[in-house]
Amino acid sequence: GEGTEGFNFLLDIIKKTGLPSSLFLPTHVNRNKDLLERSIEYIKNHGVVDLTTSSVTGLDDPELSAGGSLRYLLENDVQISALSFSSDGNGSLPVVDEKGNITGLGIGSVALLFHEVKKAVEEYKVDLALALSLITANPAERLKLFDRGRIEAGKRADLVFLDKELEIMSVISGGKLMMEEGKLIYKETYE
Repeated sequence: GEGTEGFNFLLDIIKKTGLPSSLFLPTHVNRNKDLLERSIEYIKNHGVVDLTTSSVTGLDDPELSAGGSLRYLLENDVQISALSFSSDGNGSLPVVDEKGNITGLGIGSVALLFHEVKKAVEEYKVDLALALSLITANPAERLKLFDRGRIEAGKRADLVFLDKELEIMSVISGGKLMMEEGKLIYKETYE
């Protein structure tokens, strides 16, 4: 959060209990520059962190976007496997005015996940495979969803096909074709 303690509370818990830092997943670490900077030490002590793609703070600062923060962390020798993106997708998000005052509530978009991957690649020159791992392999591993997150024999068969402009063209989920040539062709009962 915005507090001055940063990661000290988590570091105290880890030190006093002996629990491994990998049990905790601090999120929104790109909320401000100080917190992002402190996350480097936390990661280098075997922690993992999450960058939000839908923040109400830092929107005016491209360096605090998920893509910009990813570039910064990689430049500071952080292992890509310690990072993930999350979107607050379909959750409530405050709507703020230009002065930072909350004026209402909106809904987070899951589309921001891929938007920030694309931004990381195009604007911050992060390798596509590395950027994709923040929304595929890394969260799957963290959530112990061992049948997902990688293209390998015996996995679930979740695939996304992109065009040269990195636009999503086709999607296979669980072996079922969901989107083809940019058109949604399959919906579940409650979608």
